[in-house]
Amino acid sequence: MEGKLDYKKLILILILILTLSLTLILIVGCSNTNISDIDTEDNEKVKQLKNKIEVLENENSLLKTEMKESEEMNEEKIKRLEIQKKILNSQIDTTMLAKIEKDGKYGFINIIGDVVIKPEYDAVGVFSEGFVSVKKNQKWAFIDYNGNKITDFKFDDRSSYRDGHAVVKINDKYGIINNDGETVIEPKYDTIYFMSSSDNLIRVEKDDKYGYMNYKNEIVIEMKYNHLREFSEGLAPAMIGDKWGYIDLDNKFIIEPQYEEARKFSEGLAPVKIGKYWKYINKNEEIIIDKEFLYASPFKDNKAGVSIEDIAEVGPGESFVWMNKSGKIIENARYIDEGEARAYADDNGLYHINKDGKEGFIDNQGNIIIELIFDNVHYFSQGLARFEKNGQWGYINTEGEVVIEAKYDLVLPFHNNLGEVHSNGSKFFINTKGEKITGDELLKYDINKWYKLNTRTLKDNKGNIISDVRFYEIRKFRNIME
Repeated sequence: MEGKLDYKKLILILILILTLSLTLILIVGCSNTNISDIDTEDNEKVKQLKNKIEVLENENSLLKTEMKESEEMNEEKIKRLEIQKKILNSQIDTTMLAKIEKDGKYGFINIIGDVVIKPEYDAVGVFSEGFVSVKKNQKWAFIDYNGNKITDFKFDDRSSYRDGHAVVKINDKYGIINNDGETVIEPKYDTIYFMSSSDNLIRVEKDDKYGYMNYKNEIVIEMKYNHLREFSEGLAPAMIGDKWGYIDLDNKFIIEPQYEEARKFSEGLAPVKIGKYWKYINKNEEIIIDKEFLYASPFKDNKAGVSIEDIAEVGPGESFVWMNKSGKIIENARYIDEGEARAYADDNGLYHINKDGKEGFIDNQGNIIIELIFDNVHYFSQGLARFEKNGQWGYINTEGEVVIEAKYDLVLPFHNNLGEVHSNGSKFFINTKGEKITGDELLKYDINKWYKLNTRTLKDNKGNIISDVRFYEIRKFRNIME
């Protein structure tokens, strides 16, 4: 800082003055005396002086090296500050925080490397709605994103916040607190489950009986059921004794208990177990799909996963097939002419299939949408799927058209309009048009895709150090308000 004397420069000046003084003493002494006349004692003194000069010269050299390193470090700090300023000016969301670890303790940093919550906790949860749980001495508490304590360390267990509330456990009993840390439901229940957000209901269990409460601590559904599932389309599966039926929000049985098991209504139908087999009924108790399934799931997007095999024997991944609302098994949803299809769809409703070593996609009716011509193909992300052909990788769209040529050694899924690709030992980012994105252009994209995290420093894709947070373990950045 201006006005302050650099102590290293001062030491260097003093050493130079002392070196010159000693040199002058030697010159003067030698000019007045012949070397041959110097007695043993004087010889020893000269030798000692020479040694001191040598030591001082070594120290002088070391100081010069240290000063050079210091200047280089200052240049690095200046560069880092410039990068931080650029980030802030680009208005990247500074509410993104990442968990860090140091010496077995946990805290959080923001995207410019500032430690916003010191690593002082034995464990931390995940931020939700602006709050996170933290642990000390075997007890949990909640803090906000500034590190302010919302509750004391008194909970044996806890959930994340949801709709302004969190489940907490004290002495093997569960209750609920609000986002001010206040208890709204006393911890006296054996279990508590958050249910559908739209109904604002909480399922509670006490003494092996289930019911529903609201956040005002009011009993909405009497705690008299042997089991109770979530409400869907106005009805909830409820068990009395050993039989299941369906109740409404007025706590009345709309469909009397008569089934061995029941699952929620979805798209107007619900799977119920009659005897050994599952079937599908409507809200009038009419059996709409009368087939003998050993397992059945609720409908979603006009299809349901069903099994005609015993899941306990073959496993769920091997036994499911898809069925439409007409009760028709979607032919070859798992196998197309002995070609295997995965039992789930991507965001585009397409199913990956493999036949004779070639891969493609089908829809939920078993129709081939993308021909089986690829050596390897993966799920779609942002409308593009990775594919391999002749050992090289590229991207196709949902029509099966090649939009980015297969010319890379490896490609990763697109996120936030960026895809990471590897070629000839280097890696970089491209956009959905296949154009290489580098330098300041990367600042336009999402933080989690162009920041690289490791256990020592936080860097961007250009290799610039954003924050020299040494000896921390840095986890993925998350939005604290989600």
